[in-house]
Amino acid sequence: MREFHRGKKEPQNAAMALVRLARHARSNRETAGVWRAQQCLGLAGLYYEKAGNPARAARLFERVAELARAEVVYHSKAAASASAQAARLSFLAGNGTRGVRRAEDALRFLGGHPEPGYVFEEMLKLYRGYYVARDQARRAKARKK
Repeated sequence: MREFHRGKKEPQNAAMALVRLARHARSNRETAGVWRAQQCLGLAGLYYEKAGNPARAARLFERVAELARAEVVYHSKAAASASAQAARLSFLAGNGTRGVRRAEDALRFLGGHPEPGYVFEEMLKLYRGYYVARDQARRAKARKK
């Protein structure tokens, strides 16, 4: 907050202080630390722009974008993995409907991560098996009519 208020009169100094604060916050690997680093760098970028240094401001916003992209990748991989595990276990528990929903969630998230791993392979085998069994049951029922 001190640097926010300082930025009104001394944008260059506030920006430098915010960049230092962002460096400190980023070293804290918790989500709050990364979020705080993004906020500090974004505010510093605005102050550098106000101080007449748009090139420095642009570099700071590039860093904010890099931090945000890293978070998106991490969270989408985590969501894909957790959804695949939930799907696999749902299929194994005999709940095909729930398994299909979770498998489709996992596949949506997986699109950006080409190396799926064991859990995805296992989930896909069960997913395909579910549809094969369902289609066979439908064909058998249709033949009886």
